[in-house]
Amino acid sequence: DIDVAYYLVHSMSTSNGDFEKMEATSAENFKKRMDHTNVKQVIYLTGIVNEKLLSKHLQSRQHVEEILKKGSYAFTALRAGIIVGSGSASFEIIRDLVEKLPIMITPRWLKTKTQPIAIRDVVAYLKGVIGQPEALNNNFDISSGEIFTYEDLLLKFAAVRGLKRKII
Repeated sequence: DIDVAYYLVHSMSTSNGDFEKMEATSAENFKKRMDHTNVKQVIYLTGIVNEKLLSKHLQSRQHVEEILKKGSYAFTALRAGIIVGSGSASFEIIRDLVEKLPIMITPRWLKTKTQPIAIRDVVAYLKGVIGQPEALNNNFDISSGEIFTYEDLLLKFAAVRGLKRKII
């Protein structure tokens, strides 16, 4: 007997390069397994999908959400931008770039806007939606309420660390 299950699986890459298929297969396997339990609620942490033209990663996350929605349980999706804090893959990349590269020649995607959220706030949301009637069979965008570009985040992290960085 399970009251709540979290789905926190995200694949950034695979050995054969088909992460979308791997994410869909993982979601199908999870849904099938949950359908054989008495789980009351499944909570999925995913990405914000507020554009029509999504990256391959966000398209894949949206597809996973559609798969998980079809289960025999109440479903809640929490949609987050970049999660700021140790352990977040995106945050670790930002930290590595800022700490290792005083001058960065970067791609255009650094101008992409994101809505960051602190990892402690994500955990609070993950706990906060458990069993809440308004959260069942619903989805929510979660963020700090602020919008930054990835370049802004790199420069803000550099400032916090007391590092001077140049981005070209």
